[in-house]
Amino acid sequence: MQSSIPYDPSLVLGSVLGNATIQLVNEISQAEAPVGAAREELEALVASRKSLNMTKSELIALGIDTSPVNDEINKLSSKIASVTTDYAEMKLKVEAAVGSLRSKIYGIGNSAGVESPIDFLNAQPISVPLAAESLKLDVQYFSMDPNEQSAQSFASNISSVVSDATNWLGTKLSTEISHAAEAQVLGQVKRHSVAGTLILTASCTHKNGLILEPLTINPEKSIKAWNLLFPDDRIDVANPKEIVELARTADRNETGNKLGLVSGMTLGSSFIGMVHVLNSTSSDIQSPAVRSHVTFLTTGTISEVTLNKSASDSPALETLLPAFQRVQLNDPDDGALDPAQLGQGLVDSALNKVNSSISKLVDVNFMKAALNDYLRKASNGSTGVPLSYHLREFSKGEIVEAWVAKHHPETPVP
Repeated sequence: MQSSIPYDPSLVLGSVLGNATIQLVNEISQAEAPVGAAREELEALVASRKSLNMTKSELIALGIDTSPVNDEINKLSSKIASVTTDYAEMKLKVEAAVGSLRSKIYGIGNSAGVESPIDFLNAQPISVPLAAESLKLDVQYFSMDPNEQSAQSFASNISSVVSDATNWLGTKLSTEISHAAEAQVLGQVKRHSVAGTLILTASCTHKNGLILEPLTINPEKSIKAWNLLFPDDRIDVANPKEIVELARTADRNETGNKLGLVSGMTLGSSFIGMVHVLNSTSSDIQSPAVRSHVTFLTTGTISEVTLNKSASDSPALETLLPAFQRVQLNDPDDGALDPAQLGQGLVDSALNKVNSSISKLVDVNFMKAALNDYLRKASNGSTGVPLSYHLREFSKGEIVEAWVAKHHPETPVP
């Protein structure tokens, strides 16, 4: 029987699941469902508030009275505050319950030493359409005022945005990504005078997922896994006649114990891009023309971006050397420059060209190129992190049928 279970970081393709594991994973999913619904409500309210603020700005520009809009914004703000409080209380309560459930998973299934019975020599992961494609994109700008906030609080604000944008990937992975983003921001603030950071978050669910095909099992390993998971419902291989009889009479759709195998997964990915804008008074000796620094984090795919891809109109660094050589070959006597002045002119010319190239390369265009590369790979759907799993459940009868087919092929099994 084929079914679906939600994502859990302890599961991979081929993982073995018993009744207890399946039940725990489903309990975790049910416990987290109200939190997800509350989060969606809060996001919808915040989006409405942003929309009203934009409408208010447009009315002010047109010279129209904004009193009605102000009233609605105040009402919406109060509701957001109330929903936020309810959401925070619910999340803390659910996290405590889910943490207790999740800790039990690691003591069963594969972590208990149950070897997967899948025949991996024949079964290969193939990419097939399993889900709908989606894209969630958000852009925000955070100003940095060293007189009013510390570097830590500035980085924490950005970390919170990243955490909210990636919480659908699971607590563990979302925490790792948000901590990585916070560390990157702290590094930039400590090394440079940062005026602010533009942060772009993108999340995708991929159309294509992975399934193991053909899903063939090793009968001996299946029986061993069954006996380890269900010691009170063992399959006795010491009595072949009994197994053959069981294969004949077993109901393939029987209820009771089932050996679950993770046979496929749906995939998703995320992109976190940050442009750290430097103050105009910032002095960076190594690259004085650079006015921004770009960093990005990807999950589920690796973005491959080169400098010359991010700004096609910018000269590649290797093209600067011939230009430098051409200036150097000029006859110093045909102009007003003497050799000493020419030497200084060469240095200034080279630095201007390099700085001009860098300033065009290391800006928002670089992040745009990285985002385009990410979206291209996400649409291809050949990579990603698991969002949910397809579960193939084997009954006792199916397992003994596989054993009989291998060891007693002369015995027909209905």
